[in-house]
Amino acid sequence: MVVLSDLLVDAADAGIELLDAADRDHMPAGHNGPWNDAQTPLRNTGHWAVLFFEAYGRTGERRFYDAATDCLDLLLRDAARPQGYGFCHRTEPGKDRCNGLVGQGWSIEALTVADRHVPSDRPRSIAEEAFLLHPFDEAAGLWRSVGVDGTVREPFGTINQQLWFAAAGSLLCRDGAAPAVADRIAGFLDNLGDTVETYRGGIVYHSGYPYSDLSFLGQRVGARLWGAGDRIDVLSTGYHSFNLYALAVLKRSLPDHPVWSSGLVDRLLAPLDDPAYRNRVANNVYAFSYNPTGIELATALETFRDGAGVEFWLNEQFRRCYDPDRRLLSDGWDGETLAARLYEAVRLQDREVALADPPTVRERSPLARQ
Repeated sequence: MVVLSDLLVDAADAGIELLDAADRDHMPAGHNGPWNDAQTPLRNTGHWAVLFFEAYGRTGERRFYDAATDCLDLLLRDAARPQGYGFCHRTEPGKDRCNGLVGQGWSIEALTVADRHVPSDRPRSIAEEAFLLHPFDEAAGLWRSVGVDGTVREPFGTINQQLWFAAAGSLLCRDGAAPAVADRIAGFLDNLGDTVETYRGGIVYHSGYPYSDLSFLGQRVGARLWGAGDRIDVLSTGYHSFNLYALAVLKRSLPDHPVWSSGLVDRLLAPLDDPAYRNRVANNVYAFSYNPTGIELATALETFRDGAGVEFWLNEQFRRCYDPDRRLLSDGWDGETLAARLYEAVRLQDREVALADPPTVRERSPLARQ
């Protein structure tokens, strides 16, 4: 058994070596997991900035602060928003460069965390400007994405993108700050009972608003991983933990909103008690080795259930995906992105983590090591 805090600091130490290898300019870009998108370094560099700041806060070692501010520099450059609008997250032909709302949320999150550590108010100012740039449809309670060139895009995007954009923006609102941002997020939460569709006893249905055409997915991963009938089920199951993680961030930022006592979150947590969900998520290409399912569900359980069940999910994440030689959470579809997404664990309480035991849900599938 090891302590989570030590794993985070060890990963940050290993991350400095990766940063040095890129001449302190950026962290490895990755390829967006099974989506296999060509990405800029912006996403993962933002994730690593959060982890480096966390390591600095836990140790006081200046080298972690310096690594974090080197990462922050990439987000603050004009090239990050090359036309002054959306952050440029990917260069995949046929896809938007902003990566919808979720890409913008990742950069807003990193800038907002940085604001707590650096003397300049520029990170917060850019984060708030980027958030408010996105039109909010009050009637629907949803945001529209905005392209790198300022084009207002449709459709609204999938609900996980809406949730994460709101969660990232909510970090600006703590202690009563950013009232314009808070008003929009409150409007989003007011409508959440209507916008979140569920099935299979509480899984969030991976739908778009209006519904998106996802017919391309069979080709994107490079192999036929599902049939036409279960494509949405694979996505919904694989992204359920990410939705719950976003809700946990929102709850911590805006704890007094009535949605938290509405029964919605209880309905979304119900699948975690179902062995059938555990089995489905174990084999899912978007779970554990892309979305860090164990970390995300552990955070949700700490937030909404006082920690019951955290150990199972957190241990499962590290048993499956932790590489002790590299000291990184990098055993997955896209090791660079998964390693960066360890930053999600900074919101967890410190606790012991089991690394060596075999998986308790199932044996590893070949997918888990691709």
